[in-house]
Amino acid sequence: MDQQDAGKILAMLGDKFFAKEDYTTAIRIYQKAAELGDILAQYNLALMYELGEGTDIDAEKAVYWYKKAAKSGLPESQINLALCYYVGNRR
Repeated sequence: MDQQDAGKILAMLGDKFFAKEDYTTAIRIYQKAAELGDILAQYNLALMYELGEGTDIDAEKAVYWYKKAAKSGLPESQINLALCYYVGNRR
């Protein structure tokens, strides 16, 4: 199993915890998956930082992960990144 596969599996596991509203566990798992390069995990992690689910709101971290996913071509992340810039969360 390569890093990409491991990231996808972790991201799916993170989705399960998110669906159960165990945001603290979900964010830890998404973090690992995002670091392995999973684009959806990067996006979900950014959302959690932006909304403060499972963590304190952290606009800087949200923008960082939105940028990572946006550079990989995820349209949702590109839109949310643009909105962060529009409202002033540019960190």
